[in-house]
Amino acid sequence: MEPLKNIIPLALRVAGYMALCTLAVYGQEFVHPGLLHNSEDLDRIREKIRSGSEPWVSGWDKLQSVEVSSLDYKATPIKRLVVASGGKAGAAQQYDAGAAHFHAIQWCITGKEAHAHKAIEIINDWSYELEELSGSNAMLQAGITGFKFCNAAEILKYTYHGWSAEDVAKFEQMMRGIYYPVIRDFSRLTTNGNWDAYMMLTMISIGVFLDDREIFNRAVDYFHTGKGKGAITHYVFESGQCQESNRDQFHVQMGLGALAGTCEIAYKQGVDLYGAFNNRLLKGYEFSARYNLGYPVVAEGELSSRGQGRFQPIWEIAHNHYVKRLGLKAEFTSEVIKKIRPEGFHHDFISFGTLFFVDE
Repeated sequence: MEPLKNIIPLALRVAGYMALCTLAVYGQEFVHPGLLHNSEDLDRIREKIRSGSEPWVSGWDKLQSVEVSSLDYKATPIKRLVVASGGKAGAAQQYDAGAAHFHAIQWCITGKEAHAHKAIEIINDWSYELEELSGSNAMLQAGITGFKFCNAAEILKYTYHGWSAEDVAKFEQMMRGIYYPVIRDFSRLTTNGNWDAYMMLTMISIGVFLDDREIFNRAVDYFHTGKGKGAITHYVFESGQCQESNRDQFHVQMGLGALAGTCEIAYKQGVDLYGAFNNRLLKGYEFSARYNLGYPVVAEGELSSRGQGRFQPIWEIAHNHYVKRLGLKAEFTSEVIKKIRPEGFHHDFISFGTLFFVDE
């Protein structure tokens, strides 16, 4: 696909408003694979690992070092998953979804079918077992796990011959019939913005995987004009301060990371959400990076010091887009990258950004 910067004039990318930036591409055919990883990404990662290049090899070592990447990993599917805050069952499913994603990646990098089989095993375990996803945290749970399952499924469907049509259909049924109804109308307005951000990330993933333009557009529209706290201008203020900055820094990074993931998938499909409202997401990253690095910031209210300086794996994805793709300055985000590279794993996040997203 022709780079987006060659399709959309610079003035529109800077303005970033959806009515002009996305109208021309709303009806185009989807690119596959086309979620967090397209064919170029998968080829690049494979070649960087084969050539022993840094920082990708260090990122690869990180991925291989975690339990979820092991071929001995076993999923724990549940027929009726009821998720409350802090529930162990929800965390277990988050690990399972991540494992499916990471094994699909390992299949593409190594060519070892055992990893494709493991990813399929995990997806099938949940597709054939899950009948209900409910509870007070069901929307957030669907958001955190759905995009990971979809990324694994997207890779398998378009790179591996051994996932049967019956199994694919069963997964599609889980996404359309169980996941999507949970997230379709987003969260109550009283929930913090990371909920909406994760639901957008899974919704846009489902839309691409199912080739469903209506679902895809629903996520894109909500990013711009949603009523909840996760819409871009509601989550990241003009100053860069985030809706959860006064809550704690872990949840701020959840929100920013999920929004960045949504932007990356949209970008792969020719829609520029990264540039929305004058690169509003970059302002959120820079504000949060500056505060978490310990520099003074001007803020509304009292910023929370809980989790300050604990950098989660969300930074490479935004840094790659704004600094490497567009050549913009992101002083504090760049400093975070130097501090934490290579990014590792956390079950609440996309993870392994150094391996996945550095395309310099």
